[in-house]
Amino acid sequence: MSFIHRITATLSVLTALLSSQSASAIMNGIEVSPQDAAARHIVGIVIVQANGGAGICTGTLLGNNLVMTAAHCAPEGARLFVVFDRVIADHMNPALTRPVDKVAISPSWQMNQNNRRNTGDIALIRYVGPTPARFQPLPVLPFDRQRVLRPGNLVILAGYGRSSVADNQKDGSGVLRQVSTRLAPKGFSMTELLVEHTDGRGACNGDSGGPAVVFLGGQPYVWGVTSRGIPTCDQGAVYTNATLYQSWIQTTSQEMTRP
Repeated sequence: MSFIHRITATLSVLTALLSSQSASAIMNGIEVSPQDAAARHIVGIVIVQANGGAGICTGTLLGNNLVMTAAHCAPEGARLFVVFDRVIADHMNPALTRPVDKVAISPSWQMNQNNRRNTGDIALIRYVGPTPARFQPLPVLPFDRQRVLRPGNLVILAGYGRSSVADNQKDGSGVLRQVSTRLAPKGFSMTELLVEHTDGRGACNGDSGGPAVVFLGGQPYVWGVTSRGIPTCDQGAVYTNATLYQSWIQTTSQEMTRP
């Protein structure tokens, strides 16, 4: 059976699973168009659990077939698929879907995932197959540029998660959306930052692993990885500060792409 045929057979099962999920896109955001930068840098991640359940996360392209996402988006024993499409729940195009063959979880997550702060919720995954031509990697914000992560500064969030906390249906599920909001007035922890949701805009279920982006000189940089929040999604979301994991990202990327 060819690669495309194997993917097609798998996707028929995944589409049915995802269509039955109640978790639905970035709250009060706008749908990403093909011309938006987010459409070139951000991918969907479909998770198939060992028990047959399925879920959606979000990831950011780093190049060399690597995607940065949240550690909790790569549970042990699950199969992962990277999807290069702006809509992934109701129809999954096999030509835009790639299976994941390698996963690297931050050592901090393995030790601290049950803590309230500094959980190290970050991971890298590697997919098999070519990257669609229009997609490009998004650089991680350099450590020495962290001055832009000041309280109140504007950030862009993106993901495939819920569009509203009142939305108990699957309307909008698996649609890539983006929104602008601000860093919270107060810090959260040494390795995490809190993003404001008090104006009704922010991340929710399904946006996990997705990027928080800032612009410097017109160049977008990913600095954060969506980690967690409260179920109502209206008090803010905690983001892993990826700039503090630069050394781990670089070392792990080299290991994962070594022939």
